Amino acid sequence: MEPVSGDPRDRQASRSRHGQFVRIAALAAVAVSSLSLAAANASAGIIPGQGIDRVAIGSSEAAVARRLGRPDAVRPPSWWYRDSLEGEVGFDFSRHVNDISTMSPHQRTVRDVGPGSSAPRVRRAYPRAHCYRHPSAQWSLLCVLRSRYRRRLTETDFLFAGRLRRVDIYIVRPTQPGRA
Repeated sequence: MEPVSGDPRDRQASRSRHGQFVRIAALAAVAVSSLSLAAANASAGIIPGQGIDRVAIGSSEAAVARRLGRPDAVRPPSWWYRDSLEGEVGFDFSRHVNDISTMSPHQRTVRDVGPGSSAPRVRRAYPRAHCYRHPSAQWSLLCVLRSRYRRRLTETDFLFAGRLRRVDIYIVRPTQPGRA
């Protein structure tokens, strides 16, 4: 930094340069933290409310095929995969992903939650999730985490049979007035 003389114009110019430096440093810090968050999300197999195994809610069939390859089974409107996903990708009428699930213990969130996790671990990692006993014989506990992704309401369901067995992420359909 240059020495500042007693001239008020020099002090003003020095403050201006310092202000620009501070703004640039702040922008750089935001960019670095955004990149590290994006890298963490890219390495995470499950991103609650958004997607699993780099397949996001709203992705096209073509994008899913590029990412996961050919499905092991097709039961319209869903594609089933055995390998890394160990789950299904469901499509809406316009052939975009509206539901994705996994049972793979290799798929984890950045908070290290995935199939095989305990209920207390899920509750600690996602305290906003609402958990309740599920009345079906298949699932003993259901924890639901609501969020928004691409201006859509989404839910991430953590389904337990003892330990976490399956994670579902899907778009919540708006209810129509007069329908239950």
